[in-house]
Amino acid sequence: KFYRRDARTSCAVVVDPFIARHLRPHQRDGVAFMFECVMGTRASVHTNKAHTGCLLAHEMGLGKTLQVIALIWTLLKQSPFKRGAP
Repeated sequence: KFYRRDARTSCAVVVDPFIARHLRPHQRDGVAFMFECVMGTRASVHTNKAHTGCLLAHEMGLGKTLQVIALIWTLLKQSPFKRGAP
Protein backbone atom coordinates (compact mmCIF):
# COMPACT_ATOMS: atom_id res chain seq x y z
CA LYS A 1 0.00 0.00 0.00
CA PHE A 2 1.07 3.55 -0.68
CA TYR A 3 0.04 6.36 1.60
CA ARG A 4 -0.16 10.04 0.80
CA ARG A 5 2.28 12.05 2.88
CA ASP A 6 1.37 15.57 3.92
CA ALA A 7 2.15 18.21 6.54
CA ARG A 8 0.44 16.16 9.26
CA THR A 9 2.73 13.16 8.76
CA SER A 10 5.96 14.93 7.80
CA CYS A 11 8.74 16.25 10.00
CA ALA A 12 11.94 18.26 9.55
CA VAL A 13 15.04 16.57 8.19
CA VAL A 14 18.38 17.96 9.33
CA VAL A 15 21.87 17.24 8.04
CA ASP A 16 24.12 15.78 10.74
CA PRO A 17 25.80 18.68 12.58
CA PHE A 18 29.24 17.07 12.18
CA ILE A 19 28.85 17.18 8.39
CA ALA A 20 26.88 20.45 8.27
CA ARG A 21 29.63 22.45 9.97
CA HIS A 22 31.95 21.62 7.04
CA LEU A 23 29.45 22.69 4.36
CA ARG A 24 29.69 26.11 2.73
CA PRO A 25 26.46 28.06 2.05
CA HIS A 26 26.27 27.01 -1.62
CA GLN A 27 26.79 23.39 -0.56
CA ARG A 28 23.95 23.61 1.97
CA ASP A 29 21.70 24.87 -0.83
CA GLY A 30 22.88 22.00 -3.03
CA VAL A 31 22.10 19.38 -0.40
CA ALA A 32 18.63 20.88 0.13
CA PHE A 33 18.02 20.94 -3.64
CA MET A 34 19.12 17.32 -4.07
CA PHE A 35 17.02 16.19 -1.10
CA GLU A 36 13.90 17.86 -2.52
CA CYS A 37 14.50 16.31 -5.95
CA VAL A 38 15.21 12.82 -4.66
CA MET A 39 12.22 12.84 -2.30
CA GLY A 40 9.88 14.19 -5.01
CA THR A 41 8.96 17.40 -3.21
CA ARG A 42 10.31 19.72 -5.92
CA ALA A 43 8.12 20.25 -8.98
CA SER A 44 9.35 21.10 -12.45
CA VAL A 45 8.77 24.70 -13.49
CA HIS A 46 7.83 23.58 -17.01
CA THR A 47 5.64 20.52 -16.42
CA ASN A 48 4.65 20.97 -12.75
CA LYS A 49 5.47 17.28 -12.20
CA ALA A 50 7.55 16.11 -9.26
CA HIS A 51 11.24 15.49 -9.82
CA THR A 52 12.42 12.01 -8.90
CA GLY A 53 16.15 12.63 -9.14
CA CYS A 54 18.72 15.22 -10.10
CA LEU A 55 21.98 15.75 -11.91
CA LEU A 56 24.82 17.38 -9.99
CA ALA A 57 27.38 18.98 -12.28
CA HIS A 58 29.61 22.02 -11.84
CA GLU A 59 33.25 23.06 -11.86
CA MET A 60 35.89 21.09 -10.02
CA GLY A 61 36.56 21.96 -6.40
CA LEU A 62 33.12 23.14 -5.33
CA GLY A 63 32.39 20.21 -3.02
CA LYS A 64 30.04 17.98 -5.01
CA THR A 65 31.39 14.86 -3.31
CA LEU A 66 30.77 16.29 0.16
CA GLN A 67 27.24 17.28 -0.85
CA VAL A 68 26.48 13.75 -2.06
CA ILE A 69 27.93 12.25 1.13
CA ALA A 70 25.79 14.62 3.22
CA LEU A 71 22.69 13.68 1.22
CA ILE A 72 23.29 9.93 1.44
CA TRP A 73 24.07 10.08 5.16
CA THR A 74 20.94 12.14 5.80
CA LEU A 75 18.75 9.76 3.78
CA LEU A 76 20.17 6.75 5.61
CA LYS A 77 19.86 8.20 9.11
CA GLN A 78 16.58 10.14 8.93
CA SER A 79 13.15 9.96 7.44
CA PRO A 80 11.01 12.96 6.53
CA PHE A 81 8.01 11.09 7.93
CA LYS A 82 7.02 10.84 11.57
CA ARG A 83 7.48 7.44 13.12
CA GLY A 84 4.26 5.53 13.47
CA ALA A 85 2.62 7.43 10.61
CA PRO A 86 1.25 5.24 7.80
